[in-house]
Amino acid sequence: MKKANVVPVHKKGDKTTPKNYRPISLLPIVSKILERCIFNNIIPFLAPKIAACQHGFMKNRSTTTQLMEALHNISKILDNKKQTDVIYFDLSKAFDTVPHDLLLHKLKQFGIHGRLLKWITNYLTNRLQRVTCDGGTSSWLPATSGVPQGSILGPLLFPLYINDLPNCISDKTKWAIFADDT
Repeated sequence: MKKANVVPVHKKGDKTTPKNYRPISLLPIVSKILERCIFNNIIPFLAPKIAACQHGFMKNRSTTTQLMEALHNISKILDNKKQTDVIYFDLSKAFDTVPHDLLLHKLKQFGIHGRLLKWITNYLTNRLQRVTCDGGTSSWLPATSGVPQGSILGPLLFPLYINDLPNCISDKTKWAIFADDT
């Protein structure tokens, strides 16, 4: 249940450059069914706590809603003949580098405790992964950080991890976040 075959999926650019690939974890189906059960039971509790500016992996939100909201905010500023500055950033390898201890600390702040927190801790820790590509397979290695891409819970855990990002800047700043793209 805690082993994943990681398949590199090409994102962009030169196919001979490893950084141009996204690692997708192929997880056991039983694991994904259990994840779906957990997800379905905690999303009603957690979704209202996720920042409204987060559009990634959220019900009734998308890249389109993020873009529309950003354009609306910029248009209002320009209509008032004021200056607007736009900064775009993308957290590199964001899903792969989430420190488990910090994520678990943040989950406690969201009200996740007891058996559920123990289950998520167990879910994240002592995972093994190996890369499979073109018929070849690497040795099993521990996954010491990150949330599994290709999982059911990963797209919920990552937005919870960065949820406090908008609190780091002035209240006058408008945020539009889609997963790790801001």
